[in-house]
Amino acid sequence: MERILGDSLLGKQGSISTSVLSQADMILLYFSASWCPPCRQFTPVLANFYNQVNASRKQVEIIYVSWDQTIQQFTQYYDHMPWLAIPFDSTIIKDRLYESLAVNSVPTLILIDRTGRVVNRECRKEVAQNGVKALDAWRKALH
Repeated sequence: MERILGDSLLGKQGSISTSVLSQADMILLYFSASWCPPCRQFTPVLANFYNQVNASRKQVEIIYVSWDQTIQQFTQYYDHMPWLAIPFDSTIIKDRLYESLAVNSVPTLILIDRTGRVVNRECRKEVAQNGVKALDAWRKALH
């Protein structure tokens, strides 16, 4: 995972090793931006989903990949997210993710496996429509 996401991620307490992702069953990449109205609408829905599925144990880890233009935008928006993030100044990693995964609009939520292979590009729609029930389909797709 480090080769795709870098050696460290941003957590609520500061920098954290990417190796922490091994604790989660599933990894989602959340491409979003503070200036995007659909993103601001979906982020609270996703935060509720994240908190529900992880209530008893870590099943899902989400990594925020920002499309914000300034550190202030990033910080203010990330304050409302309970998950990890690619650090704002990790521009090369963020750009590589946007390009390699062909993300050209936000919000986008992508399920990847432990090798970085895309498993599902429609996770945003599935979370919005099915909530925690989306986990069952994702588990099947991963195995």
